[in-house]
Amino acid sequence: MSRTKKLTFSGVMSAGAVVLLIVGRLMPTGQPGFAAVASLFAAAAAIECGELWGLAVWGVSGALALILLPGSASVWLYSAFFGYYPVVKLFAERRLPTVPAWIVKLAAYAVSATVITLVWRPYKPIVAIVGAAAFVVFDIGYSKLIVFYRARISRKR
Repeated sequence: MSRTKKLTFSGVMSAGAVVLLIVGRLMPTGQPGFAAVASLFAAAAAIECGELWGLAVWGVSGALALILLPGSASVWLYSAFFGYYPVVKLFAERRLPTVPAWIVKLAAYAVSATVITLVWRPYKPIVAIVGAAAFVVFDIGYSKLIVFYRARISRKR
């Protein structure tokens, strides 16, 4: 894929992520879900164009969403974890064996969860434990979505 196509694709993916974050702001009960779904756009950019382009989608869409929706929980969740996690996940799973990949992914979760809980409310260990269990389920489901994307949607089959 040429650099121009990568830039165009990444721009469209960034716009899609921002639109989903705006919809998440309009539907407050689904904010974490919309942040997670918006991260699929960064995953698509990382799969199609490479990890750096996936990080660019996260950076651009996160910055734009923070400017447009500064008080939205979905934007903060996307910026602090969901936006860059697909790139970390794809990088770890492509380059590391299974156990070290899980260690890297859990470390990424732990750092993000600690920052989020310290910023939003006092840190409570039970939040981290329940969150880690939810993260494992999220990661397994996210893997299935990535497999679906690669099999049915991606041009890189």
